[in-house]
Amino acid sequence: MAEKIDIQYRPANQDDLDLTYKIKVKSLKPYIVQIWGWDEQMQEELHKARFNFEKVTVILLDDLEVGFYEHEMREDELRIENILIMEEFRSKGIGKRVLGSIVQVAGKNGLDGSLRVFKINVRARAFYERNGFVEIGETAHHIEMELSAVN
Repeated sequence: MAEKIDIQYRPANQDDLDLTYKIKVKSLKPYIVQIWGWDEQMQEELHKARFNFEKVTVILLDDLEVGFYEHEMREDELRIENILIMEEFRSKGIGKRVLGSIVQVAGKNGLDGSLRVFKINVRARAFYERNGFVEIGETAHHIEMELSAVN
């Protein structure tokens, strides 16, 4: 029988800049290194410039910060920018529950869900496909995916 996990969420605030950067580095650095190489100073500056705490929700497991997600409600879609879970908490059903919550919000608002994933991140791509997302396009480094609101 699957272990029951107690996931909570809290809105991010400006103080979460360092937390989200650390999670982002652990989650995405291997892919960024393969695609563009890694420049720590540039990555820190990009994160600071792009960090919008109003779009970020921190994921908690038993009151421990284990990840975060970013999304934006647009006129015609709910755009998922990131769902990042710390490595030691992956494969425990957290990502599936988080994605389910986001998709539920999109559905209640009659919106499609959309995201993009690194082409080389086959694990994440498979995760989204298992959860109903389909490929709708690609860029040099990303696969664009969508989940219809009618699903």
